[in-house]
Amino acid sequence: MPYVLSFIYVGIYWNNHHHLIHAIRRVNGPVLWANLHLLFWLSLFPFTTNWMGENHLSPVPTACYGFVLFMTAIAWDILTRTLISIHAENSALERAVGADRKGKLSGALSHGHHRQLLAAVDRRGHLRARRGGWAGARPAHRAHARKRRIVMRVGLISDTHNLVRPEALEALRGCAHIVHAGDICKRDVLDTLAPLAPLTVVRGNNDLGEGVADLPGQARVELCGAIILVVHDIADVPKQLDGVDVVVTGHSHKPSIERRDGVLFVNPGSAGPRRFRLPVTLALLEIDAGKVDVHIVPLVQ
Repeated sequence: MPYVLSFIYVGIYWNNHHHLIHAIRRVNGPVLWANLHLLFWLSLFPFTTNWMGENHLSPVPTACYGFVLFMTAIAWDILTRTLISIHAENSALERAVGADRKGKLSGALSHGHHRQLLAAVDRRGHLRARRGGWAGARPAHRAHARKRRIVMRVGLISDTHNLVRPEALEALRGCAHIVHAGDICKRDVLDTLAPLAPLTVVRGNNDLGEGVADLPGQARVELCGAIILVVHDIADVPKQLDGVDVVVTGHSHKPSIERRDGVLFVNPGSAGPRRFRLPVTLALLEIDAGKVDVHIVPLVQ
C-alpha cells in the first residue's frame, strides 16, 4: 500500500506542478530555486519508498520516507508563495491558488501517513518513536509486551570460483545473513561479501589456497528459528538430519529446490563463471518464525 499511495502522491504533485507553471507570467531567481527545491524532494520518492519496502518498515527507512513526504508538502507551499509574491496583489494566480487547502491538507496527510507507518513498525516490534527521541521496543518480560514477528532474508550463494559478479552483490543487498556453500577459491571473495551481512561459509573441493583451506567442511547455523545445515557436496550430507530445517549445498552448479522428509534442500547454483550452458544463479531464502520460503535468482541471461 505505501508503494501505491506514494506514486499516487507523486502523480498529483506532478499534475498540479504542470498547471501551476503554465499559469504564471514571469519567473525570477527565487522561483527557480523554489522549483528546484520541490523537484529535489519529489526525486527522492522512488528511493525512499523502495528502501522502506526492502527493509520491511524498519525505523530509519520509515522515518526518512515520512520526512520526504512532509518536506515535499513544505516545498510545494514555498513554491506557491514565491510565485504569488512576484505577481500583482489579487492576481489571477493568487485567486486560483486561494487558501491552498489541498496543499496544506497534503502536509497533514503526509504527517498522518508517517505516524501510521511508525505505528506499524511498533506493532512489528522494531524501534518506535517517542517524544524526546527514539526508544527501544517494549521489554519481552512485561505482561503487555507484543510478540515479535521478524521476517529474515538470507542470501544463498555457491561456486563463485573467485568471481563476485556485480549482479550477485545487488541481489544480496539487504540480506540479513549470507550463506556460501563452497568453492570460493580465494579469500577475496569473502572479503567482498562480508560488508553486506554476516557470513556462514564452508569449504569446497576447490578451496585449497591460503585463507580458504582451513574453512569447515560443514556448518550449522540457526536463523530466525530455522536451523540451516551447509555442506558443499550433497553426497556428504549426513543421513541423520534431526532438527534441521534447510540443507544448503553446491558443487553441481545446478540450481535446485526440493523437499525430502520435511527438510528443504536448496542448491543455489553457481554465481561464478558459467559452466557449459548451466545458468548463473543464487537463491534467496525468507524465514518467518521458523517457516521458510526460497526462490532461485538468475543473475545473467
